[in-house]
Amino acid sequence: LLNNPEWVKLTKDPTTRIQRKLRKPLSDIFNTAPLPPESRSLYLRLLCRNGSAPGFYGLREIHKPRIPLCPIIDFSTTTSPLRMLSGHLHRTLLPLVEKTATHVRNTTQFVEHMLEVTIGW
Repeated sequence: LLNNPEWVKLTKDPTTRIQRKLRKPLSDIFNTAPLPPESRSLYLRLLCRNGSAPGFYGLREIHKPRIPLCPIIDFSTTTSPLRMLSGHLHRTLLPLVEKTATHVRNTTQFVEHMLEVTIGW
């Protein structure tokens, strides 16, 4: 992979920089807007003080010559700086997304829907 110009080896772990960049907008939101007192605990949960990079591995892409791997990011076993924020956004947005007509819950639901579709020429 390192011989491929599309993949670059990092010289420094970006985790600390990401934590700093996340702290400012969170601080702005939670300290300037009139929010209820329980929002303080949410703010503290979303902040990451001692983060580590999430695991990265890949599945081989044999049908794509220029892209040797399908990247997989494993947030489950780490204290990634964005893990708590992404989980909070997921829980907040999911009820809104599920109500749209174009939402597909999983592959099974998609296949069931497509069985009813007729494609004509």
